[in-house]
Amino acid sequence: MSAIRRFEDAMLPFFQDAFDLARFRVKPLEHYAYDWWQPIAWLTTLAILPVLLALGKTGNPLGMLAFSLAASWGQALLFTFFFAWWIRKHPQTQIRGSLFPLVVLASSAQLSGLLLSITPEMLVPLVFLGLLVYQFAVLLNALAKTHSLPVRYMVNGLMVYLAGCFALSVLIAMLLIMAGVEMPQLPAAPANAPATAQGNA
Repeated sequence: MSAIRRFEDAMLPFFQDAFDLARFRVKPLEHYAYDWWQPIAWLTTLAILPVLLALGKTGNPLGMLAFSLAASWGQALLFTFFFAWWIRKHPQTQIRGSLFPLVVLASSAQLSGLLLSITPEMLVPLVFLGLLVYQFAVLLNALAKTHSLPVRYMVNGLMVYLAGCFALSVLIAMLLIMAGVEMPQLPAAPANAPATAQGNA
């Protein structure tokens, strides 16, 4: 019981900080210092949660879990390293601690994506776009305010980051094609589908 109590005492301030960031309330970067396992456990949970919610809707849950973990960790680390470099480029500031816990906390905004499951189908694209903008706004606001930088500077960094990710994706796709790796394709319609439809008519 004491172990559960210690876990609660450790995680409640962590979750409170995540909730504050989601409401655009930001504290100095030094505040976001936690035990090493807390951001690791929370980032892993954020990766596992969509897989758990999709159980029964996919034929390969282990493959989906591996992809989700790799994507979440890769995105968080790449975002952390890039913006650490981008912030250091600004002549009027310097990083006074690790960005990783802050990035993980701000990534909690992706939980808002759960709203898509109760959104009418015709509104899903619009809601998805709005939630995506909100998630980036939480991240950029946290990074800007913890380093007293203009939000516009962070938005410019995001544009560079996204352009770099796109170029990297194209490069990886080209290398896979050159290596002879076949890209996944949508399943074709059954050959007898028109005939069946005709027969029914």
